[in-house]
Amino acid sequence: MSNTFCVLPFYGFELDRRGKNIYCCKLQPGANINVVRESMLAQQRSEACGACWKLEDQGIQSERQLQNSTFDFYLDRDLDKIEQDVRNHQYSTKIVKLWTSNICNGTCVTCGSQASSAWAALEGKPIDYKTIGSDAIDNITWQDITQLSLVGGEPLLEKQNFNILNRLIETNKDRKSTRLNSSHIPLSRMPSS
Repeated sequence: MSNTFCVLPFYGFELDRRGKNIYCCKLQPGANINVVRESMLAQQRSEACGACWKLEDQGIQSERQLQNSTFDFYLDRDLDKIEQDVRNHQYSTKIVKLWTSNICNGTCVTCGSQASSAWAALEGKPIDYKTIGSDAIDNITWQDITQLSLVGGEPLLEKQNFNILNRLIETNKDRKSTRLNSSHIPLSRMPSS
């Protein structure tokens, strides 16, 4: 495997606050994903991936390294073979990260008023509730997902997330991982598998 390869530009789908697919939260805004992919396959460090390169150069594990080290487990396939699949254009979205809402009951120090309605209230800013559009959710091929992360605000305060979790359960019996950071767990609303 090359030391510049990352699974996210090929297998990732990440919707940001604006509902735009950014493939990876560390990717430079406005980066051309095709140029990023070409650089990786040419074993070159893409400038758009500078956040990960900077961490790695300091000896700190990057998102690239973390995703590469876990993705082969989720697919039960060696990373060298995964990279070869990409070179043969045999890949599809498997890692999904959705920023679904800014509804939040917390004021975490790592957050701010754009992602947390509680922060907006604390700062005296108008609360502009933002949620992901249903069309974005409808365009996901749920049965192929190996990893799902729900982020933004408090995931379990957003009612739409229960629909997402139910859809995942109904269509993806072989799912591998679902991640939520949550301080609010309404057990009566939790889907059962």
